[in-house]
Amino acid sequence: MGFTYENIYYDIFYRDSDLWETSNLDGKVIDKIKSFSSLQLRWDFGQGEPPSNESIQQAIGIYQFGLLLGFNGDARPETDGGVILNLFIDDNFVYLTIKKDGGIDLRYEKGIGVNYEIIQDRENVSFERISKTLQKIKKQCFLSELYTSKNMTPIAEGFQVIASNDTELEYL
Repeated sequence: MGFTYENIYYDIFYRDSDLWETSNLDGKVIDKIKSFSSLQLRWDFGQGEPPSNESIQQAIGIYQFGLLLGFNGDARPETDGGVILNLFIDDNFVYLTIKKDGGIDLRYEKGIGVNYEIIQDRENVSFERISKTLQKIKKQCFLSELYTSKNMTPIAEGFQVIASNDTELEYL
């Protein structure tokens, strides 16, 4: 069974409730992914088959999960009946190839333009691997933003972190 929106771990809604906005879940990208089901056989210059319903549902579910974590994204159909889903936040880019047979390949790059590094490149990953990768990236972005000089107060010869009382930090 593939990942769909109904399978999302609901503790995310409570733990990161400030990220949850239903308006984000009804966006143009979801409509675009849904539209892939209307592609005809040989839709790409005489080649290509429409993505399977399973590929479309997995892409929507993973996209929505990424939105909950603060990622943006886009998608495009593959001529072999799969879907390419791109998720990004800051200079972190995750490319998911969702195959028509249900398998998912993951590629994670950090950097922009020609200045990037491939962090992960894996075939046939589980949703748990995708979830852990996205959550780790989100945590790194959060900590990076938290520990910038604009969020710190100068003291003596260094900086002190000023965090609200309700902020809890976890270590990576």
